[in-house]
Amino acid sequence: MRSDRKHKRSKYKRRQKPEVISVVSAVELDDSTQNRIHELFGDNLRMEVTTDPEVIGGIEIRKRTELFDGTIAAQLKKLRHKLYNLKAYGRD
Repeated sequence: MRSDRKHKRSKYKRRQKPEVISVVSAVELDDSTQNRIHELFGDNLRMEVTTDPEVIGGIEIRKRTELFDGTIAAQLKKLRHKLYNLKAYGRD
């Protein structure tokens, strides 16, 4: 009986719609990068890949409400914010 339930669950998993993730990169993603994303986020997913030279380098991945931002633009923005706070609070 239990193995029958397991079989039904595995059939259901195969029929689930793929999870959609949004990927933004400065350049087109090569196959190895796309394969690595599939390894990290699972096989049952569909990637919407966009190229945007404004990110400078790295990639940004959105999964539902989560954001994984490894872009150079985001790192520069964080650095700019830290430097501004140092100057604003007199920590030269």
